[in-house]
Order: sequence, then C-alpha cells, then structure tokens
Amino acid sequence: MKRIFRITILSLIAAAAMSLAGCREESNPEYSYSDKLVTRVYINTELSVNEGQSLIIQGRGFLAGDLIVFRSASDEVSITVDKVTDTYATFIVPDGMKRGEYDLYVVRGDLEQKICKVSIWITASFDIPDRTGCNIKGVVYCEDTGVSGVVVSDGYQTTVTDSNGYFWLASQKQNGYVFITIPSGYMPVSESNASPSFWVPVTSETEVTEQCVFELQRVENDTHYVIFATDLHLANRDSSNADMSQFRNGFMVDSQALAAQYGVDRTYAVVLGDLTWDHYWYVQHYTPADYLETVADYCVPMFNVMGNHDNDPYVQGDFAGEAFYKSCVGPSYYSFDIGQVHYIVLDNVAWINTGGAQGVIGSRNYRRQFSDAQLEWLRNDLSRVTDKDTPIVLCTHCPLYSNHNSSFENTPSLSDDATAELIGCLTGFTNVHIMTGHTHYNGNMVISDNIFEHNTAAVCECWWWGGKYSGRSVCKDGTPSGYGVFEVTGRDIKWYYKGIGCERDEQFRTYDMNVVKSYLSNYVETLNKQTNSPRDTAGDDYGSLGSNIVYINIWNYDPSWTIEVTENGTPLPWTRVFDRDPLHTLCYDIPRVQNGGELTTDNASNRNSHMFAVQASGPATTLTVKVTDRFGKTYTETMTRPKAFTTQMK
Repeated sequence: MKRIFRITILSLIAAAAMSLAGCREESNPEYSYSDKLVTRVYINTELSVNEGQSLIIQGRGFLAGDLIVFRSASDEVSITVDKVTDTYATFIVPDGMKRGEYDLYVVRGDLEQKICKVSIWITASFDIPDRTGCNIKGVVYCEDTGVSGVVVSDGYQTTVTDSNGYFWLASQKQNGYVFITIPSGYMPVSESNASPSFWVPVTSETEVTEQCVFELQRVENDTHYVIFATDLHLANRDSSNADMSQFRNGFMVDSQALAAQYGVDRTYAVVLGDLTWDHYWYVQHYTPADYLETVADYCVPMFNVMGNHDNDPYVQGDFAGEAFYKSCVGPSYYSFDIGQVHYIVLDNVAWINTGGAQGVIGSRNYRRQFSDAQLEWLRNDLSRVTDKDTPIVLCTHCPLYSNHNSSFENTPSLSDDATAELIGCLTGFTNVHIMTGHTHYNGNMVISDNIFEHNTAAVCECWWWGGKYSGRSVCKDGTPSGYGVFEVTGRDIKWYYKGIGCERDEQFRTYDMNVVKSYLSNYVETLNKQTNSPRDTAGDDYGSLGSNIVYINIWNYDPSWTIEVTENGTPLPWTRVFDRDPLHTLCYDIPRVQNGGELTTDNASNRNSHMFAVQASGPATTLTVKVTDRFGKTYTETMTRPKAFTTQMK
C-alpha cells in the first residue's frame, strides 16, 4: 500500500505584493537575499498526497532546474521541479519521506529562498478511481476504513461519500476548497486545534482532477460543552491597548481552564467573528493567518466564523474581500455534528469597501445579509437533517434581531429582508439556537417557541481599551468581557455567560444609584464629549433619577428568569428599565476622554435591555437580591447600602 503525506503549512506564505503574514523576510533575519527567486508564492495549507503524486506551488519566477528542499535538523530532501509555468511549479513527492517538521526552500544554484515551515505526517492511502465529469475526488476514512454517508461540499456542489468512503465532485473550484460536515462521533485528525482539518484547499485549474483526503478519529461527544467567544479584534497593538497580552492572559487562560474542568476531549470552541481588526492588517501586519498562530496551542478544537473585520480592507466586493480569510482560516460557511446537535456556520457580511484598492484601506462598509449561494447551500444542508427535533445551533456574526430598545421588542436587524429570509430556512425545526456577536453587548431573545437568539458580548469589551485604562474589562452594556457556554447532554442544552476572571455564579451586578449619581455628577462635561450623535442625556446620565434607586444589571437575562428583591424581609417590586450601565462609564467612558480619545456610538455606554430598577425606602437599607435563571439556578447578593462605586466593585 502506498503512503500519503499530509503537509500542513504552519506559517502562511505571503505573496510578495502583500507581505502579510507567516514567513516575512524581517521575521527570518538569518536568511538574506537581495532579490526573491519567486514571488506571489502560495502552497496549499493542507495537502494529502500519495508518494509519486504531483504537488503544486503557485508562484511567479520558477525556473527549470529549481529545487524544492525540505530541511530539518536531522534530514534534508531535495526535489527537482517537475514542471514550470508562468504561475506555478510542480514537484513529485518522493518515496520514503519521513514524518516531521521541515523548513521549505526554493534553491537555485547557490541561492536559496525560505518559503515557510511545514509539518509532514504519514497516513493511509486509498486508490480512488477517476469519474467522468468530476475534477475532485477523495475519501473520508477512520482507522484505514472509509466512512460512508459523510456530506462533502465545495460550497456550491454537495455530495455524500459512498460505502467505501469515496466521493466525487464536478466543481468550478470558486472557493478554493472542499469541506466535509463532520459526522457525529468523529473529529478530524488535525495538526492544530486552531484549524480543524475538515477542509482541504484545491487550487489547480478546473480541468485538473485533485484528490482530497479527510482522516477522522472516533470520539464520544453525545455529552459535550461549547465555548462561544466573539469579537476578539486582535491587531498586535500591545504598545497601545495591550490587546495581545490581555487576550493571552485573559480569554486564553480563563477559557482553557474551564475546558480543563469539563474535559478537553468533550469541549469545543466557536469564535463568532471579528477574529482580527481589518484596519490594522497592513499597519500592524496582523491578519487572520497570524490569528491562527496566536491560538495555535488552544486546547480544544476551535471553529471560526467570519466577521466584518475579517475582510481584506484593500479590496472591494464580497468574494474578493473574503478570499484571504478563506485561504488560511477556511470556509466562510460550513456545518458539523457534535453528538446529537447539528451546528451551522454562516457568513452574513456582504463586503462592499467603497474606495478600497491595493495600498488603500477603503471605507470598510458592508451589508448584513447572506449570499444567494450560501442560502442555497444552507437549504441543502438542512434538508439532510430529516429529524426536525434535532437541535440546530446556527452561528453567524451579525445578530438577526435586537431587543436593545425602550420596548424590549425583538426587531429584525439585518439588511433588507435578510432576517426573515434566514428564519424561513429554519421552518419546521423545533429547537433552534442562533449564536451571534458583533454588538459588543449581551441580548437574549426568544424569537418564537422554537427559535432563541443569543447575541453574545465581546471578549475584547470595547476594543481592549477598558482593560487598558482601568484594569476592568466591561462591555458597553455592563457585561463583563467573556463568552457564552453551552452544556449539552443528548438533545438537552443549558447555557450561561462566563465573565473572564469571574466566578461562574457572577451573573448580575447591583448599583446604589445615590452613590453613582453623586460620583458621576462631577463628569457631566466629560461624558457629553460624544461624537457621531450626541449623548441623549448631555452627559448627565442619571440626573433625573429619583433618590434611593437601586439598579440591577442581569447580563444574560431572558423572560424566563425571575427576580426577587426584599428589604428587611419585605418584597420590593422591580421595573425593567432601558438605561446605561454606570460601571462601563467609569471604566471606559471617563478615562477614554481623559486620555484624549473620543466617545463614539460604537463604544460609549449604551442603554441596554437587561437593567432593572428597585425603589428602596431609604439610603442605608440592606437589600437581598435573588435572581433565578431559566434552569432553576439561583444567584444571590446581600447588598449593604450605601454600596461603593469603584472600578473593582462586584
């Protein structure tokens, strides 16, 4: 039996015109040359090939006689290019190549150019016959045996593996990849959890037949746990807002500790978009490829969703804008099964980017909607879920609805009729959860008896500035920076919000508004310095509020929660109010202006949908606040008043 070598590029190869990520000249000072031998270089991020199979390296400038060299501390393999064109070269994988880590070079005489690092490992091989009219063929297998019934797609065409685990597609190769719907009870064999190997790049011309191999391993995941994080906005700006250090010391530590408690073999992560910050791709040289390096050692499989800030700011149009993301992170829409739950990832950002051009960052504008091709793929995907009681967890970046309004109604928030169009695709399913981000605040919405949207607050709070200014990371609705958590047993799903650095039971915060009003009255002028639209209170947020009011912010609230407040044993009525969270004002708004920044509608404290007010009888009474979530778990605080208002308050 022949052997297959899977080659994973650990550092994405940067084209000379972009010099974005991975192997930059400045990051490899030990190799210097006046002119690059080849430019615009790209090799598939993950390839499964037979010994003797031809591999393609895209690039301009290859010459006949060039060597492709794999070099490690203990081994070196030199391969003469087999074929050279204006845009690529091919080489034949030799027999006996060893598994290991290699540096990949192009060598021409006495000159050499380092391309990137690669990881090579050996797996089983299958002789898959060609099929007339199909230019992609492949296999999905586990333990040397093909897995039948696995859905395979290029994002346009979809097929299912046969009894041998084989599949064929007639593809236009528009997206540049093929992916599988990971079946329940399996996970891909992957080099890195940050990039689960459920997709394989395809880059040859449409007339060339390419072979794709997916290796699975068996797992027990009927009971499992999912971490839903969103809006990381990583940009390598430690010198200004300390984003990288806050991320590593905050989310990476906190979420991995939680995964260890649950068991890393049963825990997964979904990042709901804005992995990066498009404005800084070229300024700070930090792109989605660098993001993968940042999270490369994450302890559980991480599935990514594309956000608006993950589009290329130098290009116009949706397909062009998402091309770089798709080349390294992978498909912008796909699905996978964990246990008895069907998970779907969609991209609802239609990139426009007026004025964008090579070397010019455009306006980065977009529409919040789904492409026609994506919706067609979605309908096909859902049609294969024949049991309509199967839980569906649909993950996308921009929320479908918002309830942050004075009536707390669920109002559609996508462009045009995109919300209704998406909801229509879910007709007939009895248990749907929609997971979204983008807003940097929490909002739980019961859309119907069978659809629930969780709009999750941001890991980065307000682009990392609150943590930088005050040491307290608070989103603009007062939610602590953090992530959502699903606990799944069979078809039963329970959830909660986990603040980074917070205990599991920290689910609300109380404010003695007498103290808050007195403190913030000194900063009215400061808080009125808001751009885009004026602060509707002219900076005096709580000036009209009466005496002895207590606010309770319950960030993961939904209508099934209950609230009980007593004062010396006497029940007090509560009212849901549409108002701001004062801790965010203290931790972000005030120091933002004091440090020379501006308050914009994107980041200043906003009125939220999960604030509640209670009228106490006096300024120094003690209240007992008891909050119970929809699953019957109770959270309690004995609030001794006056209660201090500080950046470190609970």
